[in-house]
Amino acid sequence: DPLIYNRAREKVGLPADKCVVIEDSLVGLRAANGAEMPCIITPCPSSDVPDFLAEGARAVMDDRKSLGEEGDDVVVTLEKLFPANAQEPSFEF
Repeated sequence: DPLIYNRAREKVGLPADKCVVIEDSLVGLRAANGAEMPCIITPCPSSDVPDFLAEGARAVMDDRKSLGEEGDDVVVTLEKLFPANAQEPSFEF
Protein backbone atom coordinates (compact mmCIF):
# COMPACT_ATOMS: atom_id res chain seq x y z
CA ASP A 1 0.00 0.00 0.00
CA PRO A 2 1.60 3.31 -1.08
CA LEU A 3 -0.36 5.34 1.50
CA ILE A 4 2.55 5.93 3.89
CA TYR A 5 4.83 7.14 1.09
CA ASN A 6 2.16 9.41 -0.34
CA ARG A 7 1.43 10.87 3.10
CA ALA A 8 5.12 11.56 3.74
CA ARG A 9 5.48 13.16 0.30
CA GLU A 10 2.44 15.37 0.89
CA LYS A 11 3.75 16.35 4.33
CA VAL A 12 7.05 17.62 2.92
CA GLY A 13 5.41 19.07 -0.19
CA LEU A 14 7.47 17.26 -2.82
CA PRO A 15 6.40 15.56 -6.04
CA ALA A 16 6.96 11.79 -6.19
CA ASP A 17 9.82 12.10 -8.69
CA LYS A 18 11.82 14.17 -6.17
CA CYS A 19 11.61 11.43 -3.52
CA VAL A 20 13.60 8.22 -3.04
CA VAL A 21 12.37 5.23 -1.05
CA ILE A 22 14.84 2.86 0.61
CA GLU A 23 13.33 -0.56 1.24
CA ASP A 24 14.33 -4.13 1.99
CA SER A 25 11.37 -6.13 0.74
CA LEU A 26 9.21 -6.81 -2.28
CA VAL A 27 6.16 -5.50 -0.40
CA GLY A 28 7.96 -2.21 0.27
CA LEU A 29 9.17 -1.99 -3.33
CA ARG A 30 5.63 -2.50 -4.60
CA ALA A 31 4.38 0.23 -2.25
CA ALA A 32 7.06 2.61 -3.55
CA ASN A 33 6.14 1.71 -7.14
CA GLY A 34 2.48 2.33 -6.29
CA ALA A 35 3.44 5.78 -5.03
CA GLU A 36 5.41 6.30 -8.27
CA MET A 37 8.62 6.88 -6.30
CA PRO A 38 12.01 5.46 -7.25
CA CYS A 39 13.20 2.78 -4.83
CA ILE A 40 16.61 1.56 -3.71
CA ILE A 41 16.60 -1.94 -2.23
CA THR A 42 18.87 -2.95 0.64
CA PRO A 43 18.08 -6.69 0.73
CA CYS A 44 18.24 -8.56 4.01
CA PRO A 45 19.02 -12.28 4.39
CA SER A 46 15.32 -13.15 4.39
CA SER A 47 14.66 -11.35 1.08
CA ASP A 48 13.27 -13.98 -1.23
CA VAL A 49 13.21 -12.06 -4.53
CA PRO A 50 16.38 -12.67 -6.51
CA ASP A 51 15.79 -9.89 -9.06
CA PHE A 52 14.49 -6.69 -7.46
CA LEU A 53 15.52 -4.76 -10.59
CA ALA A 54 13.04 -6.78 -12.65
CA GLU A 55 10.40 -5.80 -10.09
CA GLY A 56 11.11 -2.10 -10.63
CA ALA A 57 13.88 -1.16 -8.17
CA ARG A 58 16.18 1.61 -9.43
CA ALA A 59 19.16 0.08 -7.60
CA VAL A 60 19.93 -2.88 -5.36
CA MET A 61 22.67 -2.51 -2.78
CA ASP A 62 25.01 -5.38 -1.90
CA ASP A 63 28.19 -6.05 0.10
CA ARG A 64 30.18 -3.82 -2.23
CA LYS A 65 27.75 -0.89 -2.00
CA SER A 66 26.34 0.78 1.08
CA LEU A 67 24.39 3.80 2.23
CA GLY A 68 25.56 6.34 4.76
CA GLU A 69 28.33 8.81 5.43
CA GLU A 70 31.12 9.37 2.95
CA GLY A 71 33.92 6.84 3.40
CA ASP A 72 36.05 4.34 1.56
CA ASP A 73 33.38 1.61 1.57
CA VAL A 74 30.39 3.88 0.95
CA VAL A 75 29.16 4.22 -2.60
CA VAL A 76 25.81 5.98 -2.11
CA THR A 77 25.43 9.22 -0.15
CA LEU A 78 22.72 11.87 -0.05
CA GLU A 79 25.02 14.12 -2.06
CA LYS A 80 25.26 11.49 -4.79
CA LEU A 81 21.51 10.81 -4.78
CA PHE A 82 20.63 14.51 -4.82
CA PRO A 83 23.44 16.40 -6.56
CA ALA A 84 23.46 20.18 -6.31
CA ASN A 85 21.17 21.82 -8.87
CA ALA A 86 19.79 18.44 -10.05
CA GLN A 87 16.17 18.37 -11.13
CA GLU A 88 15.67 14.77 -9.97
CA PRO A 89 17.50 12.07 -7.97
CA SER A 90 20.56 10.51 -9.59
CA PHE A 91 21.12 6.76 -9.60
CA GLU A 92 24.59 6.97 -11.13
CA PHE A 93 26.58 5.31 -8.34
